[in-house]
Amino acid sequence: MTASVTNSSIITPDPTVLKLDNGTIIKLDSSKSSRGDFDSIPIIDLEKMYSDNYDDRLALSKELFDACSNVGFFYAKNHGIPEDIVDNTFNWSKKFFHEQTTDEKMKVFTGLLEDENYQGYHPFGKFTFDAGNRRQPDLMEAFNFTYEREQDPAQPPPSDDCVAFENIWPENFPGFKENMFKYHAECLKIARKLIRILALSLGLEEDYFDKYVTYPAASMRILHYPVQEHSEDDQNGIGAHTDFEYSPCGKWIQAPPISGCLVVNIADCLMRMTNNTFVSTVHRVVNNSGDKRYSIPFFFGFNQSMMMDPIPTCVSEANPYRYKVKSIKEYLVFRAITSKKKKEKGYGY
Repeated sequence: MTASVTNSSIITPDPTVLKLDNGTIIKLDSSKSSRGDFDSIPIIDLEKMYSDNYDDRLALSKELFDACSNVGFFYAKNHGIPEDIVDNTFNWSKKFFHEQTTDEKMKVFTGLLEDENYQGYHPFGKFTFDAGNRRQPDLMEAFNFTYEREQDPAQPPPSDDCVAFENIWPENFPGFKENMFKYHAECLKIARKLIRILALSLGLEEDYFDKYVTYPAASMRILHYPVQEHSEDDQNGIGAHTDFEYSPCGKWIQAPPISGCLVVNIADCLMRMTNNTFVSTVHRVVNNSGDKRYSIPFFFGFNQSMMMDPIPTCVSEANPYRYKVKSIKEYLVFRAITSKKKKEKGYGY
């Protein structure tokens, strides 16, 4: 539950300074990672999310509020995705990247779609996040796809509210789409439950967001990071950015993998709608493992027709709304077009 379309960061002469497109300027102590100032990313047990007891869910909401308002990230254990589906998705990810030629992968190149679409294959060296004065492009390749109503485990009926972006799938790679959507479906189930707990955390009725997640902006990405030979000053797997859908200190905090856990981050959409009550934290990828690395981010957002109005408990006369109201789709299109054009020119974002 992170994101495929991210907040722009503008190149500055100093690689430790990020200027986000909302005007925020972030000064980092260095480009080196640290175990840093908010100590660690909290680990939250989601078991109570499935409880029939309201008090259990309310208690969990308070834990989530602390993590989302102070850190913007948390590890989620007992999330409910079966381990065999996780393993299967990683296996199909590796097949996509390593059992197809570059020419085959380029048949679903994202550049074949209109700029408002972010789906398809993102090849090595084509797109770079926050290039700064790093001498090497981001070292990763990726494949993106987005929500398809027919693949939704909730089986919502056809509706004008279901505004679809265009997916492109490899023609001669049988089983790939079906197996990708097995994981996507599990993530949808979790996200729809988690957004109810987040509603409680904001002092709202538990079902406040239900009508906004019937046909969600829910995309998924598989990523391959080869062994990185250059330093993190010269190259990142993915450079510094914030995420669009639901993804402050001056140091990079390490987020080592924890077996059985998801890493969840609050992103720009929910930060905007909560009027900065929740924080969208800048993050990046540096593959210093000495081996190939793979990741499978899932990006959960609201229905694309939804207007990004402020959440009522997060605004007041003394704390007015800071952002211009747009629909989810308008914001997605704006960010996708801006991001693709900037990165193709080497400006990063």
